[in-house]
Amino acid sequence: FPLNYAKYILHVVSPITQFSSSSFKDKFGQDLRIAFFERLGKLTTRDLKDNDSQILGLIRDSVPVFEEFFGKDAYTICEQAELETTLSILKSPFLERKIKALNEFKDFFDRCDPQVDSRQLGEKRRFRYWTNDKIKSWIIQKKILEYVIGEQSHVELLKRYSFEVVKSNNV
Repeated sequence: FPLNYAKYILHVVSPITQFSSSSFKDKFGQDLRIAFFERLGKLTTRDLKDNDSQILGLIRDSVPVFEEFFGKDAYTICEQAELETTLSILKSPFLERKIKALNEFKDFFDRCDPQVDSRQLGEKRRFRYWTNDKIKSWIIQKKILEYVIGEQSHVELLKRYSFEVVKSNNV
């Protein structure tokens, strides 16, 4: 399904489940989760070029919807999706998107830091599941820095962002 439909599915269809049985709601929640995250896993180059801001916003906006179905696990589910989608954006062929993804990774550390004033985060929520240590481990596991400074690198990525993230977060 087109990404712009996902917003309608999440915010229009899911609230009507309050008028259904718990077994239907559970099944609907699981099916919705599978469909939504499978679609995110199949992002095309065009999706990444045209909709990267919308995609991350859609994931962030989906937390309350998934919270209805999965409780506090919704934060884990959506935060993981946000990291994985940002990694897809980083690996896109577009320099502008790669730079944006690195900015997002830097913001992830801010969103984990209880010392950062939530007003500085703007529209983004503070992470509930992820911590700085978990994100550092995830970055190492996904070999993000190797990607940024490796064969796929671009001088602008190195010059502007990668070392700032490393230096400020001891990755």
